[in-house]
Amino acid sequence: MNITELLNKDKDLETFIKQAPAKKRSLLTGINSGALGAVLMQMLKTWQHPLILVEDSEEKAQTLLDELGNLLPDDMIFGFPVDATIATQTAVASPDELSQRLQTLKFLNEKRAGIVVVTPQALQYKLSDPRDFAKTKQVFKPEAEFDLDEVTTWLTQAGYRRESIVARPGEFARRGDILDIYPLDQENPFRIEFFGDEVDTVKEFDAATQRSLEEKDSISIGPALDRVFSLHNLHEAVKKIKQDMDESIAEEENVKNHFVKTIDLLEADGLPENYAFLIDYLLPKSFNLIDYLDKDGLLLFDDWQTIKKNVADVDAQNEAFISEEIKAGAMLDSQKLRHNFERVVQRAKQAQVLFSLFQKGMGRLKFDQILNFTTREVQQFFSQMPLIKSELTRFANEKNTVILQADSETRAKQIAQNLVDYGVDLPIVKSDQVMEKKA
Repeated sequence: MNITELLNKDKDLETFIKQAPAKKRSLLTGINSGALGAVLMQMLKTWQHPLILVEDSEEKAQTLLDELGNLLPDDMIFGFPVDATIATQTAVASPDELSQRLQTLKFLNEKRAGIVVVTPQALQYKLSDPRDFAKTKQVFKPEAEFDLDEVTTWLTQAGYRRESIVARPGEFARRGDILDIYPLDQENPFRIEFFGDEVDTVKEFDAATQRSLEEKDSISIGPALDRVFSLHNLHEAVKKIKQDMDESIAEEENVKNHFVKTIDLLEADGLPENYAFLIDYLLPKSFNLIDYLDKDGLLLFDDWQTIKKNVADVDAQNEAFISEEIKAGAMLDSQKLRHNFERVVQRAKQAQVLFSLFQKGMGRLKFDQILNFTTREVQQFFSQMPLIKSELTRFANEKNTVILQADSETRAKQIAQNLVDYGVDLPIVKSDQVMEKKA
């Protein structure tokens, strides 16, 4: 018997989980941080749909991702890192964070079971239309025909940087009829050799040695940006920026200094490095991460009140930053950069489940079902073996199922031997050999 089978024996929890997808909003109280991972695993097993879970901070999100990494396969766990404050948002996101966001968007587009753990700011992050993003890819396979000049233009618009030799994700290189591309979501780059307009071979190669590793029947190359833009978007952005420049409250010279080069680049069909700060103009109709979530997926919130407080605090900092930038001419009056969090959640069509230790403090939120599932935070023993022995004895007398989890078989043997020295003999078992009502 494993942990999920133990949870499944609780009929109230089983009923709650089964009914949640059919309810607009459900509340599950009493779940502490130590039990959340196991409950989420049971939910995934039951629902078999993609989930988005919101934590109030990046630290809590990463802690939960690490915990889920011990319970679920890597291809079922995803993050969507976004800087909390706009002031710390870099013009070009780190390749690692951008790669994580791209992998998450790809996962959500596949509509399979798994979980995305995010902060509120990830839901406020403005994205392209999911349909446009899904179409922004090229499939290369032998005998397929392409215009190499058009492919080169597409790669540039899709966010790839042209270099003489590809060395890092997000780069491409063209040498005659040979095209090298290093996607952000792949471990190695690909080399596509053309014969005229026809693909001759497709190979994976080592970026360090430039040697071929494996020939491929087909590869799919997606964008190197988590937002995609058409030339029409770029040209329309120029018109709106110029209009807002005329209406800016800042000194005219300051505004020109900040935006003239940006306009020149957009008019030349280029994307500025600071495009993230132009997102209101580049995506006049923007979407959010929930728009990428399948209609049968579920939206989960861990501690709603703390999440709301985080949003209020971060929004206040962002509003102050934007106000100062507008006064300095570095931003324009109509720029917001992010979605309104509460509006995003209100418009979500997917079923929602809120986790909270207590029901009190939920305000005016209405719930279609509520369940209090009692859990207890794990006590910190700090290697005090007599105290551990006392607790194990008490749990055994109460006929509780006790599981001591080690991070390796070697560590498990060390723990077992230490317990034997104190007169406690516990078996070492696999995850599917847990014995009910025993330690």
